[in-house]
Amino acid sequence: MLRDLDIRTPNQVWATDITYMPLPGGFMYLTAVIDLYSRYVLYWSLSNTMQAIWCKQLIEDAIAIHGKPEILNTDQGVQYTSDVFSQFVLSQGIILSMDDEQTVPKGECLGDIQESEPRSGWGDSNR
Repeated sequence: MLRDLDIRTPNQVWATDITYMPLPGGFMYLTAVIDLYSRYVLYWSLSNTMQAIWCKQLIEDAIAIHGKPEILNTDQGVQYTSDVFSQFVLSQGIILSMDDEQTVPKGECLGDIQESEPRSGWGDSNR
C-alpha cells in the first residue's frame, strides 16, 4: 500500500513495530510509533509482555497527543492482526496497512529515525 505513496504531511502515515531487549533473566519489549513524514518517534512504551492490548494502548495514547493518522502501517505480527488492535484502529477511521517480510525487510521502517520528545505515559499492566 505504501510503496508508491507520496507522503507529504505529518499524520499522513504512522508506523509501529516491536523490538526486544535481552536482560539477565528475560526480555523487555519496546514498541514505538513514528510519523513517516517527520521520522520522529511520537510515542513509545516498554513492557515485559507482548500483548495486543499494550499495542492498542500505545496507538490510543499517541492519538490523544498528536491526533489521528490517515494510515497506520504495521507488520503482520499477532498483536497487530488481533481483533483488539485492528478493530480499534479501524474504529478510529484509520486505514490499516500491513507489510509482509517480503515487502519490507525486518527493521527497515525503524531505520534512521530522529527522536522528538520521548513520551511514555503508559505503564505495564502486569505490575
